[in-house]
Parts: sequence; C-alpha cells; structure tokens
Amino acid sequence: MANNLFIDNVAVKAPTMISIRPPSPTDYPGPAGGRQQVYNETPPTIEMTWGMGAVEPTSIYNTLRQLFIARKDHVLSWKDENDLRFRYANVFFPPVSVGSQAGRRGQALDIFTLLFHEHKPSPSLVIVELLARGTGGANLTTGDGKAKYTAPAGGFLMAADGNITVLGTGAGTQTEVQLSVAAKDYFSTTGKFKVDSGSNLMEDAVLALNADGTLNTSFDRGAVFELDLDSVPSGGNSKDARVRLHLMMFRV
Repeated sequence: MANNLFIDNVAVKAPTMISIRPPSPTDYPGPAGGRQQVYNETPPTIEMTWGMGAVEPTSIYNTLRQLFIARKDHVLSWKDENDLRFRYANVFFPPVSVGSQAGRRGQALDIFTLLFHEHKPSPSLVIVELLARGTGGANLTTGDGKAKYTAPAGGFLMAADGNITVLGTGAGTQTEVQLSVAAKDYFSTTGKFKVDSGSNLMEDAVLALNADGTLNTSFDRGAVFELDLDSVPSGGNSKDARVRLHLMMFRV
C-alpha cells in the first residue's frame, strides 16, 4: 500500500492497495514445434484501489474526477511502505471500476479501482542553468546555496557542465563548486574553474556513483538543487560561475 500519493503534484489520499502489473509476454512459434516468449518494453499498468478498510472513497473519487477533467495525461508520485524514495510514472486517464454499497442506490461508493496505463513521454530532458553571481556583479565568495533550483518532478541528473566569465588570479587556485540537495552531494569530485588552465570551462567534476557503478543522482519532486562555492582563487576576483544541469525528469 502506498503511504504517500500525488497526482499532478496534488496530494491525494493514499489507496488501500496498489499493484504494478507488468506487460504480458508475446508468444511466438519457435523451432522444432516449440514456443518463444518475448518480453517487450511496454510500460506496466498501475492498479490503485480505494475503499477497503477504513478509507472512505466517495470524497476521494470526487477529487480525482476533477483532476481527470482538467487533462487526460497525468503524473503519479507515490512512496511504497518499504521504499524510502518516491516512484514516478506518466499515465493516461484510466478506466474506472466502481462498486456501491448495497441499498444505497449508488449514493455512496463502497470501493473503486483505477487502472493507470503508464507511458514514456518524450522528450523529458531538461537543462537548467545555475548562476552564482556576487551581489551587484561583485566578485564571487565562498558559501552554500549561491544559486538554487526546485525540481517540479522526480528524475535523474545525467550530466553537468559549466563555464565562468572571469577566472580570476592566483597561481594554483580555482573557483571550486559542489552541487547538493539537502545533505547529499551530487559531485563525488568537485567541479573546478582553474586559474592555471586558462580555460573558462568547468573541469574535474565527477557525478556520484553507486557501488555497482551506476549513477547515484536520483532526486524527488520538490528537491532543491543548490550550487555551493567551496573555494575561490587567492586573488578573490572570479566572477559569474555557471553550472548547467542535464536533468531527465518525468513530466509535470
């Protein structure tokens, strides 16, 4: 059962039951009279049911109905009981199965189920530029949260690049940047704008990885990305550091 649910970023009472139905395999004739099953990449169907136990479904149904009138495709965000992170899915307007209490002439709902058919929207790549700039165009100084961006949906940081307008001076020094969300750093190696390199492009930045080598850069809806400045050149005269985030996000 989901313990948190949002539809199009609107909080909705969690269903009493949720299940994800993967697509059925396609069966083909195989060699020597055998059969071959092929599992395609069709997205699954997400089934949500309200009305079992203590959950009263009528008001929930009315809330959902208003959301479905507004548009035909939606974003689901939910968190499973045994999962500390939100899951996301882009879905189409679902068919509705309703059961009414006996003797109530359909005035109150006893139970209803929605089958959300997931789809993969394209494109879903968003590029966001964070600009760290001193007040009134002044030189950069160290500190956290020099620029911020709030993600409207969950997803993954796929890549990052950047440039700086003025490198500043000071042999062997640099403007050093970190990207963070709350206590999580997204660069395992910080990005640097090095005075000695003479390049105004960000160097050395490495995205955080899991133990198996996959990217550890997922984020939830509402995540606030912050651009932190960990150091500046000894000359104290660097200006305007830009870091671009390549975010693969679910549609809002």
